[in-house]
Amino acid sequence: MSSSLKSILHEPVFQNLRHASGRHDLRESDTVHMSGSAITDLPARPVAPPTLAVLVAISAMQPLTMNVLVPAMPGLAKYFGVDYSTVQLTLMLYLIGVALSQLVAGPISDRVGRRPVLLWSLGIYVLGGMLAAAASSILTVIVARVLQAFGAGTTFALARAVVRDTCDRDQAASRLGYVSAVTVLGSMVAPLVGGAIDQDFGWRSIFGVSAVFGVAISALTFAALRETNLVPAKSFTLAPILRSFPVLLSDRSFTVHAAVMCLASGTMFCFISGAPYIVVEVMKRTPEVYGAYYLIGATGFMAGTFLAGRWSRGLG
Repeated sequence: MSSSLKSILHEPVFQNLRHASGRHDLRESDTVHMSGSAITDLPARPVAPPTLAVLVAISAMQPLTMNVLVPAMPGLAKYFGVDYSTVQLTLMLYLIGVALSQLVAGPISDRVGRRPVLLWSLGIYVLGGMLAAAASSILTVIVARVLQAFGAGTTFALARAVVRDTCDRDQAASRLGYVSAVTVLGSMVAPLVGGAIDQDFGWRSIFGVSAVFGVAISALTFAALRETNLVPAKSFTLAPILRSFPVLLSDRSFTVHAAVMCLASGTMFCFISGAPYIVVEVMKRTPEVYGAYYLIGATGFMAGTFLAGRWSRGLG
């Protein structure tokens, strides 16, 4: 392990993790590693894990919200009399908002707690949905989408943090496996749902439904989720995270794998952003038909992910 990476492990944010876990002998080899399906060395926690319903609900918001509007994008361009490229900002800025929210959500919740940050982010999400449903300009819709992105991106990130707080390694792997499966399934059917709503009730109804969805999840979170961060950080800082970026970018293995993921994700998002215009405007199909086309592509993406996981164990 490089000296730079060693120094990162001794930053206060990682020292707080050691203290919170009750393990002051945590070694560099014990570093927490978490992804959708791989978790190592997560210590047991005194707080009972939340139900799967809560975890699935707060995790599914981000992909559902991203995909449910996509079939209605050509209709938005017509309604407001703007270029399709302008409407595509509702997707691009949504993704940027999700990325930025996940950067700050963890440190803030480390300082003030998971539960209040989750509830505030859900409130922002509901506000975004209501604002978009009543929008009189495409600019208002774009701003509302950014609000939704910050709300949904925060809940997506903190769902993993809650699992880390409350589960040991095996429990965490099991719960995140279920959560990931339902999240992928939800993102696959979201365009179908969005297309059907847009076709029958109009694009404003998509945002109205998302606002109601946010209220329901807020009520569920308020009633069923207790605070899981029992040892709050003493201060809020992004410095350790920012200092880790140069180390990661200098690691060849990380950059190669990250580049492959970027290419795969970029291909998918090119389809998501461009296909609605082709299907609805060029092919003259309904938004609901676009949802069916998206389901075909998403099924292939999911199958590729499954096969990669199976083959990587045998082929490396």
